[in-house]
Amino acid sequence: MQPKLSYTIWPLGDSAIQVSFGNTIDKKINQQVAALALYFKEHPFIGQIDIVPAYSNITFCFDVFRIRSFVRINGTVYDWVKAQLENGLHIIMEKNHEDFSAAEQIRVPVCYDDSLGNDLVLISKKLKTTRDELIRLHTSKTYFIYMLGFLPGFAYMGELDDALAYPRRAIPQKVKAGSIGIAGKQTGIYPLNSFGGWHILGHTTVKPFDIKNEDPCYFKTGQEVTFYSIDKDEYEDEIARSKKVLKK
Repeated sequence: MQPKLSYTIWPLGDSAIQVSFGNTIDKKINQQVAALALYFKEHPFIGQIDIVPAYSNITFCFDVFRIRSFVRINGTVYDWVKAQLENGLHIIMEKNHEDFSAAEQIRVPVCYDDSLGNDLVLISKKLKTTRDELIRLHTSKTYFIYMLGFLPGFAYMGELDDALAYPRRAIPQKVKAGSIGIAGKQTGIYPLNSFGGWHILGHTTVKPFDIKNEDPCYFKTGQEVTFYSIDKDEYEDEIARSKKVLKK
């Protein structure tokens, strides 16, 4: 059996409730969050409106009036919803950890060329290492997607090698879609042109968010991502191919 995780449940206003496994970034805890989200997606309780998973907590939004209309409650709606969540927690905690261990693997090409406006030179000086070593470190790890947020399709991936970890910028700057940044021990790909505080190591032709697709978000929580380096010519060739496809 997988180890039992401690948790707390508390209300967020009068129509939302949160289950928290603590304030931490941990793969096993995040898998528990994902398992709970999947369970209630497949087995929604009456009045359930939305599920919002994060790193180590998950929020459930519900319709108070619908629950009151369809359920006999001896007590408050909050207590009834809390009981539904505790029942779901009991069920998933009884499952084996292997149920959540087979993550989908995704490989992402990255162009680390300095001409794209990357921060490799800046970060290498700050970390007192070489540009090539930063690239090696970034491409040597397998990253777990903990959650999506900030922008549509933005995947929070972790964790960076300790030697590559670096704080985010104090002042956000303009960032192009496809930019791959780092902040703390996380890495991620900007899906849209935006302001952002993460330091940019490279750029990719992968589109994390495309409204034209049936499922606009390319990445999903629970997937694992590896990056591999491509040169500037390969990067530009791929962009050119993408533009030809759009014209058809």
